[in-house]
Amino acid sequence: MYIIYLSSENNQTEANKHLLSTLKAQDVQLLDGTYPETTDRVLLQKYEAQVVKEIKKCDAVVIEASKSTFDLGRFMTLGMQQFKPVLLLQQNEANAAPVLLTSQRLSTLHRYTLTDKKKLEEGLVSFLEDVKKQKLHYRFNLMLNDDINDYLLEKAGAKGISKADYIRNLILDDMDA
Repeated sequence: MYIIYLSSENNQTEANKHLLSTLKAQDVQLLDGTYPETTDRVLLQKYEAQVVKEIKKCDAVVIEASKSTFDLGRFMTLGMQQFKPVLLLQQNEANAAPVLLTSQRLSTLHRYTLTDKKKLEEGLVSFLEDVKKQKLHYRFNLMLNDDINDYLLEKAGAKGISKADYIRNLILDDMDA
């Protein structure tokens, strides 16, 4: 599994060191996309182009967003547009603005404290296990009449998810029953 790790802070902070080491221990291919500490426009453009390219190839994106930036939000949005699961991590003790995510299968918010590293590791491992389960491999076409399509649009819209996610959730619920 190929994971991209993004953070606006350098990778030498305690949080980033721990998160990177935990991800590396999970037997995943990992790209450390920590934002570079430079003001050189050319280097920043190369970094951003590389991250965009890698998001398109990866299986999931992990973002440490205790100090969020516009670019982290942009990369998170790109990940979800590319149908990649995104884990957004935020320290409880950080003075970061609270993040509001819509409920959908592609985004997960996990708040953590550096004093409880076990809980943080469990959150990362749980996310990676979910990514393995969620990876979609098969596509099929489904023809619907107007009534069914209207009903599906209404129900999916009420939950803020796509029609495909609505049908997928019905199947998963049926499998769990």
